[in-house]
This record gives sequence, structure tokens and C-alpha cells, in this order.
Amino acid sequence: MADISYKFRDNEHRIDSYDNVVSTYDWIRDALRFVFEEQGDLTLSCVIFFDSENMSYECKSIDEFKKYAFGKTIRVKTMTASVSKNWIQTLVSIYANRSSGSEEQEFILSSEDEMLVISLRDALLAKKKASPRPQPPAVIQYEDNSVHIGNGNKISNSTIGSKNAIVAECEISNPAPEKEKLASKLFWQILIPVAVAVIGALVCVWFGIGA
Repeated sequence: MADISYKFRDNEHRIDSYDNVVSTYDWIRDALRFVFEEQGDLTLSCVIFFDSENMSYECKSIDEFKKYAFGKTIRVKTMTASVSKNWIQTLVSIYANRSSGSEEQEFILSSEDEMLVISLRDALLAKKKASPRPQPPAVIQYEDNSVHIGNGNKISNSTIGSKNAIVAECEISNPAPEKEKLASKLFWQILIPVAVAVIGALVCVWFGIGA
């Protein structure tokens, strides 16, 4: 089968220092785990070449790199991370060499499966360490044609919906003190007979005068 490659450029991850190599490896590892999260029996391997003064090192794991590179002045040449099945069949790999004078680091994604290359590229983008800050949640406004009931109100015989007439019977409880109720009742019981008597007398006087 054909070996398919894709050049992925990134300005946030580089291999130009010890800390950047470790950070870049973590980024690549997380992306590969995301791509193969539903598959088992796979092996992630890493090979890093670097120089330190007159010495050259070939580290076959990130732990070896940490052991031999920490505290030294180093010049990383290449870094390769790959996922294989049973240590034999390489499913996908990502390769980077030291970029000189460029603001972007180039990574070469390779596989015989084009979908794996695409999936790894998408995962690398999703796992970028400087992803955009989360935006405030979008506020979606809906037309609300419902009737909200509260404060102990009761609604009966109502039709609720768009362009419908709403007939509501509301019972609002606002109990008054018992003394106020009694005084009000006595007031009306006295006022009404007096008013009737006065009006009757006025009517009699009027008709008497008219006669």
C-alpha cells in the first residue's frame, strides 16, 4: 500500500529545547491516544536524536531523553513518535526535525491509512496547548407563548398558545386582619340604612313641596 504523508505546521510546539521537546511529546501523545482511544494492544514509541557538545545521543523513549538531556546544553536533531501493533506494523507516525530560522515547526504525519493521517491532524489541532479561550455560552432566545403561573394564582378554563385568547380567573389571597373586616362590615351595616332613610325623607319633602 502507498505511504501517505501530510505536512503539518505549528507555531506553538517546537523541539529546540529540553522543555519544548517534553511539551511537544505530551501534545503528540495525547493526540495519538485520542485517535486510538477505542483500540487496544497498541504500542506508542518515541525516538529522539540530539547532540550535546561533542556527544550524540539516540534516545528510544521519552524517559531516556529526560535522563540524558536534562541539565545539558542540547541540540535536538529529530524526533519521531509512532503507534504500532504488536511492535511490528506501524499504523501511523509523526516526524519532526529541527527547524532553523522558521517561526513554525514542521511535523510530517505518515500512514498507509489516509483516514488515520486526517484523524491525527484533527487531533493535533484539538489538543493544541494554546487553544482559544472558551467563549461565553451563546444565548438562544425562543419565542415564549406560554403562561407562567406563580404567587399562588389559579388559572382555569384557559387556552395557552400562539394567537389564542387567554381567559384567566385569578384568586389572589391577601387576608386582612379580622378587626378590619369586622369594622368594615359594621360601617356598611350602619351607613346603608341611614342613607336609605335620608334619601327617603328627601324624596318625601320634594313631593310635598311639589304638591
